[in-house]
Amino acid sequence: MAEKIMVDLENKLIIAKPGITALDAEIELYSDLKEDWRSSTNGELAFEFPFDTTGGDPIGAGLNVGAYFFLRNELGWRIRPQEADHELKIAGNLYPKDAAYPMFVPTVGGYTVSIQIEKSSLTQKLIYGSGINQQDKDDLTEQIYDRGVSSFDQIAGNAVAAQQLRDNMDKIVDVVNCMPRIKKGEALEKFAFVMVSSTDHITPKVGLSVLVEVSIEGTGYTQAANSVVEIGGGAYRIDLIADEMDGSVILLRFSAPGADIRFVSLLPS
Repeated sequence: MAEKIMVDLENKLIIAKPGITALDAEIELYSDLKEDWRSSTNGELAFEFPFDTTGGDPIGAGLNVGAYFFLRNELGWRIRPQEADHELKIAGNLYPKDAAYPMFVPTVGGYTVSIQIEKSSLTQKLIYGSGINQQDKDDLTEQIYDRGVSSFDQIAGNAVAAQQLRDNMDKIVDVVNCMPRIKKGEALEKFAFVMVSSTDHITPKVGLSVLVEVSIEGTGYTQAANSVVEIGGGAYRIDLIADEMDGSVILLRFSAPGADIRFVSLLPS
């Protein structure tokens, strides 16, 4: 259920709830609203969904293209801030579907409101796994198997179905184990990223001298120890040393003249 917004279907308004001064385009506008939309009384026919999205596709090396969200303003959808004097900050890649129409409408009352959209230059998300060792996998699947047998036996005497449950769990754990692991305090070699033009924010930018800065646990930035190597086609890589990975939250900042600044968060286990 959307916690920070409410929807006026008749007037096609997405309205920030009282006290809300910040929204995340991906989580609090798109995802939360999508959940409400899917669970609405008439399912997907209840109302036309107010957003289109693109991105999220895998580009290799455990990286996904980041998402962009487009408000269907050509269909009449608008966003309205809360009824108060404030600055509304919206984080994420939020754009109008049609630039000829507005995305926002004023408050009903005579309030002074400024709106700031903090578009993220992040176009990559790293998918990683902490990994499950064989003993843990055996223990976990054994527990599921035992409980499955017990449950199915009580209901229908069907141990075959419980074995199928165990087999499926094995497949899930195998997928997790195949995901790249990022370990705290351990060097991360050949970390790949893509730089795009600051002109159109899409075209891969080649021939850059990229500066990489590292922030550990929310501290200030420090220049990375190693230099960036160009792979080609706008892709680059860097070897991160163990000291640069010694934290539970690592924020990388990639910058170069003529290119969008990139931010990538890592969560070592």
